[in-house]
Parts: sequence; C-alpha cells; structure tokens
Amino acid sequence: MSTRALLLAAACGLSALPSCHPDLVAGPAPATAAVTSSDVTAANAAIVSLHGIKRRRTAAENAPASASMDAAWKALEAAGPDGEVQLADAVDRELTLAAPDSFFLVDAASYLYRHDAAGQAARVLLALGRASFADDAVQGNSQELFELLHLLADDHRAGVLGVLERAALEGDLSVAFPRHAMWDVDPTLAGAFLYGPLGTTGEAALDTLLGSDHRAGQRILEILNWVGSRRSTSAVLDYLERHPDDDTFERAVGFVMRVGGREARDEIARRPMQALSPKSKARLVDVLTEIRATSRRTVIDALEKQFGRGSPLTPTIARARLRAMIASSGHDDDLNPANVLEAGLPPDELESTMIDVRSAMFQRLSPEALDDVKVANMLISAASLR
Repeated sequence: MSTRALLLAAACGLSALPSCHPDLVAGPAPATAAVTSSDVTAANAAIVSLHGIKRRRTAAENAPASASMDAAWKALEAAGPDGEVQLADAVDRELTLAAPDSFFLVDAASYLYRHDAAGQAARVLLALGRASFADDAVQGNSQELFELLHLLADDHRAGVLGVLERAALEGDLSVAFPRHAMWDVDPTLAGAFLYGPLGTTGEAALDTLLGSDHRAGQRILEILNWVGSRRSTSAVLDYLERHPDDDTFERAVGFVMRVGGREARDEIARRPMQALSPKSKARLVDVLTEIRATSRRTVIDALEKQFGRGSPLTPTIARARLRAMIASSGHDDDLNPANVLEAGLPPDELESTMIDVRSAMFQRLSPEALDDVKVANMLISAASLR
C-alpha cells in the first residue's frame, strides 16, 4: 500500500468520509434536499444536506445525522467526477459568503483533496483559509482537519504554512491515532507531525514565528524539540533572552540537547544569560557540565548500548541505505544508527540527509514513528559533535 493510502486509512478508513463524524449532527435540511433517482441530482441534494452541521452531546443524539451524512457522501461517490465538480462549485459559492459554513468547507475540502489532490489543492487551501478552526463543529471533528493538514504538509503544498499556523499554533489541535492505540496526541505532538514532513521549510517557518514573538512561543519551542536542528539556534536562544522565564528556559535547553548539535551547545555556553532566575542558572550549570561530557563517541556508545553493534558501513552503502529510508517513510529496521554515525559521511551531509529521513518518518502516524524520530534526532545532533 502506498504512503498516501496508508495516510488515508489512518483514521477514517478507505471508504467515504462519514465514518469520521461520530459526534456531529446535521441541522434542519432545506426542502430541496430530497433525493431523486438521478445520481447527479442526488449529489446536489447531498451537498445541501452537508450544510448546517451541529455538534451534540451524546452518540444517540448524533446517530441520525451520522446516517444522513453517510448517505450524502455515498451519493457523491456514486456521482463520480460529476459529484466532485458539483462539490467544487459549492465550495466556490460558499467562499463568496460573508460568513461561510466552516464545517462544510473543511469537510468538502477533505473530500476534494482525497479524490484529486493535484487538481483541488488551490481550492482546498482557499477553503481552509476561510474556515474558522474555532467553530464548534470543526473542533468536534479535529481528526479530519488534522488528516487533511497532514496530507497537505506531506505534499509540500504552497500556502500550507499559514493554515498550519492557525490550526497547530493558534488553536489546540488534539487528535488520536486509533489504529496504533495512540489516543492522546496533544497539540505539541500534533504540531510536530504537521511541521515535521516539511523539513527545513517547516523549521524555518517556526524560527520566523519565534522571531516575531508569536504568542504560541513555548509550543513552538516544544515542536522544535522534535523538528529542529542547529539552524534554529539563534531563533531559540534569542527568544530565551527575551523571555528568560523558567518554562521557556527548560524548553530551550531541551532543544539544545536534543537537536541543536555543537552550534547550539557552544552558543548557550557563550551567552551570559544574566536574566535567568536562580533556579534556571543552577540548572544551566548542570547543562553545561553535561555538554562538556558529551561527544560523538559518547553518543555512539549510547546508541550501541541501545541497539548493539552492527556491521560497519562504507559511506557509499550508508548513503544508499539512508536514501532508501527516505523513499520508505523512514523505515529500515535493520540499519544500526551507531554504524551510520561511524560511516564516515561528512558532518553536513549526514545532518542534512538525516533531516530528510526524519521528515519521511513524520509521514507515519504512529508511536513507532516518534521512537524513530528520537533516534534520528540523536544523529542530527551528533553529526556536528567532535
């Protein structure tokens, strides 16, 4: 199964969208919503019925609307390309309204992108740009919004960064990965899975937001603990100097030690940090001691303790294995990370390649992907260590 097929299956199955709507109900349907024998007419009626969705408190209250929505999406599927054209036209009409139906825009955008990603990407991003992610019905189905955003990020769609900022940073996007028994994906992890596939593009966008003192600064720091690199050193430490509270300090230190490499470690040791609290200053002493005790050798030793000693790799073989990982969503159960670090790749090449590997890992919505990202980050950080 392809990566895209796996992503589509993650939460909603491979059928139409109604299974994504367990806690939503439809508002009163206009009289024109009656279904006829014509598939095209039925699709039009289905589109009308997808407006005015409201969230209720219980599954019993939601059940009739869930059935109605299931029938609506089946009618659109039955209409084939004509149904997609009708739905796209309905989105265009909705976008002309002063107060568009946010849930309809998100729901329709998800359907259109899953059926014709290349042809509908621009329309989908326009729809998401107008939708309010604070809408109660949208929040009640945050899983669908997350899945759509993840597909857009994985496809590196132009314009996705603004939508990600609104959803992952300005809102509280919490989701679940039920197929992997991962039931509590908090806003930070959701943000990591959305910005992660974008690689250095996503990292640079987060750095820029830190530089503007975005109100979600602490969450951005937390996400950079997963998706950052030494490139973010100035953005993170400059932000810490402007916001020297204990919570910001701990998140900045996490970045330095997890993904910042030699550059971040040298920089935090160089800066005076006079505005830190006594508590953070004492913690900084411990951090600097740990920095002085860490080298590429100590990282290799830690990896060998966790994964054992594998067969040595030549640079050529290491490059080939890492390229294969990028093509397979970051998978390679037999590659020993300590051997990668000892393969003799130039530090800049190793770092940039591992960032690409990490981006591929974020295509997989699972706890195993996060475990793999942690190891990738060890290599990204250690690449520049002596």
